[in-house]
Amino acid sequence: MEELILHNAVEQLNKLDTLNCTVLHTQIRVQRHIIDAQIQIKNNQQEWKYNVEIKTKIVPAQIERIKDQMARFQPYILIADYITTQAKEILRDNHIPYLDTAGNIFLQNEGLYVYIETHTTNRQKLTIGTRAFNKAGLKVIYQFLVTPHLLNRPYRDIGDRAKVAIDTVTRVMGELLREKYIIQKEKKLYKFIDKTRLFEEWVTAFNRNLRPKLKQAKYRLIDKGFNWKRLTLPANTQWGGAVAAEIVTDYLIADKGIIYTALPFQEVMQHLKIRPDDNGEITIFEKFWETYRDKKYWDLWETDKTEEVIHPMLLYADLINEMDPRYLETADKIYKEHVKDQL
Repeated sequence: MEELILHNAVEQLNKLDTLNCTVLHTQIRVQRHIIDAQIQIKNNQQEWKYNVEIKTKIVPAQIERIKDQMARFQPYILIADYITTQAKEILRDNHIPYLDTAGNIFLQNEGLYVYIETHTTNRQKLTIGTRAFNKAGLKVIYQFLVTPHLLNRPYRDIGDRAKVAIDTVTRVMGELLREKYIIQKEKKLYKFIDKTRLFEEWVTAFNRNLRPKLKQAKYRLIDKGFNWKRLTLPANTQWGGAVAAEIVTDYLIADKGIIYTALPFQEVMQHLKIRPDDNGEITIFEKFWETYRDKKYWDLWETDKTEEVIHPMLLYADLINEMDPRYLETADKIYKEHVKDQL
């Protein structure tokens, strides 16, 4: 599959009259690591070599790791079958060269600048093809991501936390095994083998398949002279999005807020003295998980605000769903400080 992606992408680049691209090596060792390929790009006067990472698809959740790869394996280029529009924009903002099999190209080097947006994609390649990534399955995967030892707990316990039926847990486990996110070491002992890929896929599918289906409503604050940090939430209710990021990092100044709650929205509205408004700065979502004071869960945060904010993995998904560069920068910070070491 990787060789086919490489061949098709290079073929697209060679359609440009001024450039010629050649594959020099595949599966080559660089700095004690195996990289997918090396290519050479030439024009009449100059030539450039790139170390290649090949992916089937690229979504925003992957880019923090891609930035690390680029720093290690310069000169670096990303080649993929499909790159989402948002991911391409983030890649360009971070000066990361890319090429896809639909002919979308961004190359920026000394003496070389190519930017082509074909407005065509191989979007079907983005399809997350298992039912594990539907609304119910995403709730189960979230529990595995934030509390990994649940992978080996009774299915009833997993279902209770994810608020799904036992049959859903059974189906998700089977599909995670088939797609090689996990392996079965013994009869009832499972282990992650690609938790990073699972997290990246979950972020994309959560924002596309689960978030839009959650009960939600917008509200406005009556008192405009407020401070997010001074608002006290009711029980079983937590900040998400920019407010959670501001509380945890002191990096982002929130201009709008997300709240996840298990309470009736009317109760939260009365507690916070907010009013319904389709253009309001606060969005309330129903909580899709059961909260437990699990030490393995809460140890992820080095803060006394753990009961006020959502888990860092969900917070990352909230932030990456926005196109605002400030939110994306904060998402990177959350990833590096609170997510990366858990994958």
